[in-house]
Amino acid sequence: MSRYSKIIKGDKDQDLKISYGWDHALGYWYDIWDETAGDEDWQKMVKEESSVLSGLRKGDFFEFLLKIKAPKKHCENVAVDLPF
Repeated sequence: MSRYSKIIKGDKDQDLKISYGWDHALGYWYDIWDETAGDEDWQKMVKEESSVLSGLRKGDFFEFLLKIKAPKKHCENVAVDLPF
């Protein structure tokens, strides 16, 4: 399993925590958390996607990685369907 995280600014001045990676059971996955929303985890979850559980397509994940400016090596691995 791999897990990478970064903080980015959202559209409404939110601090969004992005976690993403690859897992043998989930495939490619990502989570988006709004760190400024509420005190409980369920209040902070914005979006949760994975290849297995929600049908996240490789192309959509690749575009997501480009949007969040993930390292080039991560994008290259997804482009050729390899874990990173």
